[in-house]
Amino acid sequence: MNIPENCKGCGKCCYWESLKDIPKHIWCPSCKDSMYLIYGRCQYLNENNECDIYEGERPDGCSLIQRGSDDCISFLNQTL
Repeated sequence: MNIPENCKGCGKCCYWESLKDIPKHIWCPSCKDSMYLIYGRCQYLNENNECDIYEGERPDGCSLIQRGSDDCISFLNQTL
């Protein structure tokens, strides 16, 4: 398994296969840092599979996934 050196341009954990048919999914409507997915893709994931807010204030759901963790590897194994 090849784990990218730079998570900003990977985009694998920014896509949820199980939500790919849902036009808009909001993770936590009552949370101030809530994010939403558009057909399974994070609202901040741009056309180059890069996070537009990576250097700033990412929602907890994103910043808690650590490079090389079990969650990271699970996302790397999915197809986009």
